[in-house]
Amino acid sequence: MKSSIGTLAAGATNPESLGKLIAPNWDHIAPEEMDHFLNGLDSAMNKIAVDPGGGQFLAKLINKPPSEEEAQLFRGGMRSLLLIGNFGELSVEGQVHPGMQKRLKYSAPELGSTVGNLIDKMKSLSPNDCADIKSALRQDSNLGDRVLEAIDLEAGFSGASKRRRRQLQAMGSRILKRLKHSPDMVIDEYLTKCEKLTSMPDTEVEIRRFMAAQMGERAANARIQEAEIAVRRWQKMELLEVPIGYQPLQLVEEGEEPSDDRYKKGLRLLGIGAITTAAGWVLIGIAALIETGGVFAIFLIPGIIAGVTVGPLLILIALIILLVQAIIGPKK
Repeated sequence: MKSSIGTLAAGATNPESLGKLIAPNWDHIAPEEMDHFLNGLDSAMNKIAVDPGGGQFLAKLINKPPSEEEAQLFRGGMRSLLLIGNFGELSVEGQVHPGMQKRLKYSAPELGSTVGNLIDKMKSLSPNDCADIKSALRQDSNLGDRVLEAIDLEAGFSGASKRRRRQLQAMGSRILKRLKHSPDMVIDEYLTKCEKLTSMPDTEVEIRRFMAAQMGERAANARIQEAEIAVRRWQKMELLEVPIGYQPLQLVEEGEEPSDDRYKKGLRLLGIGAITTAAGWVLIGIAALIETGGVFAIFLIPGIIAGVTVGPLLILIALIILLVQAIIGPKK
């Protein structure tokens, strides 16, 4: 389950349909290569949010137009997987590019709100809600398939490649098997993981400590130095700024004050941490979260994703549950 979602989120765009968008994951990236990538990424983010064709497959699935709340949660989930996935696929040099850093900071409120709102939705489910979801999935053997098909078609519409869509199907199938057995168990498991992770001190010292524990202190320091060298390289260039080509989703509840702490926790759950190098402060990808003796440890492995951050996995689970609920409707 963990390996599948990592590769799914890492390539949520189709190079053919979105100007051959490829996340540069090599050394000595040319400025033009990053400019091309950022433009394509912006186009995909914008397409999910404003294209009039978006949501048509969801509407067909639930046999009515989705509510604004449902549509916003789905858009937020898809955009989070897109942005964080493509960020994770970049090499460290690409991750610390000023344009990529700017987009992460710009989207931090949206990312934090998306994860936070989906966590709140999962927490609000009652035992009866979970029983209804379980019963509906068991009684209608095709319900889960229809949900996955709608998600797949929406992903394809926004630009997901066929390979990523196949991974999405495989991942969704595993989730559905667990939901048919016990939605309560799945929800409690991942809410507990989120709570454990967000309860950790969100400091650079802790991030460095986790990296050293998993990679070894020498390897962790080498990765930070790699980021520093990359930052200095970009600083020496006369880079043309690529204006951000998408607007943030309005995911903060009316009357709610934006919380920096909530945004920082959202980034942590989605696998991003802040590191200060000699060249400046940067957001850097935390490639995976694993359970070691019941404690989450954060580590980086050059070139591969060995697991998955809790946030993207929770997003997919939540979207499946919310769609099943929309289909079965409220109980009278």
